Amino acid sequence: MFLYAAVPKLLDWPGFSEAVARYHMLPDIITPVFALLLASLELVLGFLLLAGIYTSLSAWLTIGLNVMFIIAMGQAMIRGIDTSCGCFAASKEPLGFLDIVRDLVFIAMAGLVLWRTNES
Repeated sequence: MFLYAAVPKLLDWPGFSEAVARYHMLPDIITPVFALLLASLELVLGFLLLAGIYTSLSAWLTIGLNVMFIIAMGQAMIRGIDTSCGCFAASKEPLGFLDIVRDLVFIAMAGLVLWRTNES
């Protein structure tokens, strides 16, 4: 999913930067750099998980990113910020509870990767 989400973000970096800015969590001056680093990290983690390289580290970082996403979405919802998730470029749907549930599923999937990796 990170690969699917990262590519459009990198192709439309200014648009993704605006989506990140709408969460009102970062100073405007660092938002574009943060957006670029975030999308790049998603791309790298997606490739590493797919290739089975540094699997445990990648799974832990995936969990960390999804926790960060849940915190960002939760604070936006609590503060009444009217924005789309920004998770996938094509999605213009308003931020909602299902976005958080989706990230919880991604955390569970990364946990499964960790469990399978530690089992070997």
